[in-house]
Amino acid sequence: MPLLSSPTVSSSPLLFSSPSKPQGLTYRGLGIEKEKNVCSPRLISAGGGKSGPTVEYDVPFPSDYTQLLQQAKEATELAIKDNKQLMEIEFPTAGLDSVPGDGEGGIEMTGSMQLIREFCDLVISPEKYTRTRIFFPEASEVTFARKSAFGGCSLKLDYLTKPSFFEDFGFVSKVKMAERVKPEDELFIVGYPYFNVNEMLVVEELYKEAVVNTSRKLIIFNGELDRIRSGYYPPFFYPKLGALSQTLLPKMETVYYIHNFKGRNAGVLFRSLLIIPSHLSSSIPSNLRHYPLVEVLEIPASYSPPPPPPDMPKTESSRPRAGGPGVHHHHHQELGLGIESFLSQRYENSSPPGCVVMDVMMSWSKDIFRKANVPIVSFFTSGACSTAMEYAAWTAHVDDMVPDEIRLLPGLPETLALTYSDLKRRDHRHGGGKPRPPGGMNFGPPTPGQPPRWLDEAEGSTALLINTCDALEGPFLEYLAGQIQKPVFGVGPLLPEKYWKSTSSVLHDRDSRPNRESNYTEDEVIQWLDSKPTRRIGESKWPFIWVIQPGSGKPGPPANFFGGKPGSDSKEEGYYPQGLQERVGNRGLIIKGWAPQLLILDHPSTGGFLSHCGWNSTVEAIGRGIPIVAWAIRGDQFYNAKLVVKHLKVGHMVSDDLSEMVKKCDIIRGIEVVMGDGEVHDRAITLRGIFEAGYPSSSGASLKAFIELISK
Repeated sequence: MPLLSSPTVSSSPLLFSSPSKPQGLTYRGLGIEKEKNVCSPRLISAGGGKSGPTVEYDVPFPSDYTQLLQQAKEATELAIKDNKQLMEIEFPTAGLDSVPGDGEGGIEMTGSMQLIREFCDLVISPEKYTRTRIFFPEASEVTFARKSAFGGCSLKLDYLTKPSFFEDFGFVSKVKMAERVKPEDELFIVGYPYFNVNEMLVVEELYKEAVVNTSRKLIIFNGELDRIRSGYYPPFFYPKLGALSQTLLPKMETVYYIHNFKGRNAGVLFRSLLIIPSHLSSSIPSNLRHYPLVEVLEIPASYSPPPPPPDMPKTESSRPRAGGPGVHHHHHQELGLGIESFLSQRYENSSPPGCVVMDVMMSWSKDIFRKANVPIVSFFTSGACSTAMEYAAWTAHVDDMVPDEIRLLPGLPETLALTYSDLKRRDHRHGGGKPRPPGGMNFGPPTPGQPPRWLDEAEGSTALLINTCDALEGPFLEYLAGQIQKPVFGVGPLLPEKYWKSTSSVLHDRDSRPNRESNYTEDEVIQWLDSKPTRRIGESKWPFIWVIQPGSGKPGPPANFFGGKPGSDSKEEGYYPQGLQERVGNRGLIIKGWAPQLLILDHPSTGGFLSHCGWNSTVEAIGRGIPIVAWAIRGDQFYNAKLVVKHLKVGHMVSDDLSEMVKKCDIIRGIEVVMGDGEVHDRAITLRGIFEAGYPSSSGASLKAFIELISK
């Protein structure tokens, strides 16, 4: 599954198509389509124009290869009519229910070769045979093809690689495409280029030198390109091959696709659709857009906030509050109309999607999906502890607690017993607890003892997905499932893919969080960190990095929190102490704008993290073994801080009295305690171990269980 940011009002739903009857996966088709034993083909239809190709639905799963090739022919012809130049066709060759790689290599090669020949007979007219060049991986396969499937035909046969001096060790040399391509060539077909890493690099060269800026077409036949898309080839060892995910594959038009998978759920393939407001388009990674099983639907919606309510002063710094009905009704209405129109058009004559995975902050759109008979699955971008604590505090009636009382919450660990101070916590969002302006909305946890808002937001859901894992928050996942009597799945932490692949290397934020402005580059931050002792900051008078975001010190969330353009508030002025940089000197690095947080937490010189305990920041620090000085500001952060300090014991509170404003002396004390607590550092390193193997296996198992649930 693709990355998720902190909760915002513009969080996006995912749609899954109904598996109740056999349907084909259509190119750019909606949702997740399921077939028994094998996954479905998809067809592209012509006539898209500026809005892209139209879509052909309800393509039956082929009963045999004759029907399959006919479907592939129609898909290819429609794609060519849409002026597509780089196309992908993928299906199993050792039987429609086979898994690539399960069959003996020679048998699969022979099967692919024969099917390519039959495909050519269907798609290419005889007079164009001499203008069609078919590439096989090796010269020996060309010889074999001429003696078997392609014997006696005038199609041009060629090869991508040739033997090298080190052939006995598995090495081959690439063929120069400039020497192979002829002026009369119009169509190139490349057969199964996946046995050697050089083969796809030659295909890229073929595309660049012979297809780009021409009318020629290139079809990759059974290239198993998902290997490259999925990171099967580590970029560290295969940098050129890994780069194809950013260069060649985004240009690929997957016109026909069937792929079976090994394992317990072999043969079940899902296709998903991500719905986003159009102005958030730049936040979607390009490789996600071009993954064959993912469609991104952009719904036009304005991002400019409405004017302040009449009883709010119009000031230069006025910005939207957290999404009350009066404030963001116009935004919701635009998105809602777009979603409703899409659902009615897409599913007018077919089964509705099997389910929608919806961020609970998109709960305002539940009625739209209910009207379309789409089951709802609620997704929580925060963790399970905060969700469980809100529910437990409500059912335990903690609002009647008295000073100095400590109350256990039945069903939750004793370490998370509530104190009277927890009830009197001070919300630091609005200038130290000043009254909020009218027209806003309280978001985040309720006052302890009140019903949690997520109960209404998740009402009617068939299941809950939570951005956490069993190893981190298992007791809280179990508690929630028992209390609400619904399936609860921990499917996180959902962090950038590179986070899981970089446990032993430097992690650059620019790779996963681009378009963020800052006064320091990542290289400059690394240079500064490299100059400091390795995780011994306490012995050097605590060198520090202080991040001051645009608009800091102003009430409310950033200007782009509810759907502004990325970086739209980057030039806002905010709090910045006069003369700060001069007083700090080289002892501290003052970053104005966005900081490369992942890179900083990953650096060996980082020994502590003064954090507001937002959930993403919390798990990023835990995953890198960094102790936390917990300074909760609002929302779920209070319970996240309690989890870190009281339950996981990998940090300390900046202040134990949540009812008072945090002072300078509290911050100094909190940093001193964390930096001097060897046991906290040791526990943080130990806890890091649950993430060292990458994305948690328990979360992978939860995703499989969720798939089984929605497949019924």
